[in-house]
Amino acid sequence: MEFKNLAKARRTERSYDAGIDISDADVKSILRLASHSPSAFNLQHWRFIVTRDESVKSDLYEYCYFQKQIVECSAVVTVCGNLSAHLEAQEIYEYQPSEVKNKFIPMIDAIYSTDPALQRDEVMRSGGLVSMSIMYAAKNEGWSTGPMIGFDPKKVSLRLNLEENILPVMMLTLGKPKNAAEERAHRYPVEELLHYETYGNARSS
Repeated sequence: MEFKNLAKARRTERSYDAGIDISDADVKSILRLASHSPSAFNLQHWRFIVTRDESVKSDLYEYCYFQKQIVECSAVVTVCGNLSAHLEAQEIYEYQPSEVKNKFIPMIDAIYSTDPALQRDEVMRSGGLVSMSIMYAAKNEGWSTGPMIGFDPKKVSLRLNLEENILPVMMLTLGKPKNAAEERAHRYPVEELLHYETYGNARSS
């Protein structure tokens, strides 16, 4: 699907056909495409947990404040972020030329090693970028998605056995819609959102 059609066709789905399964191959195809997303210094902060087991989904349903799409969907993709991604710079840059490694590896350490707030910011930024890519990739492969930030992160982390340095950023429901696509909700005209050079400077049409 051309991107302009893909962007228009994607919707946030909240009601799924509960009888549809998704295979490992389909999940990997979607995530493989999404993994081309950008991240600061190519650190690829994202980690993915794909949940299809009904007992786990049942617990997540509670921790997501009983939003029914969690149990109806074919899979829940919990997009997580690695707070310690900067420690993997040596591995990521292993096959880069020496001048690249010598420039960026010390820079990454200097920027992130003593700044926990920045580590968290990068996790959220990278997690948001890859989540959007997952939604587009899924739509391109014929699946619908719904992004969710309404969940208890501590309980979700415990249930999914997340390590201390791995944060849940967003949960994405994935499946086939039960109903026809609804009318898209209100969108601001781009002219109301657009500023040139500095904020508040809008050109007249």
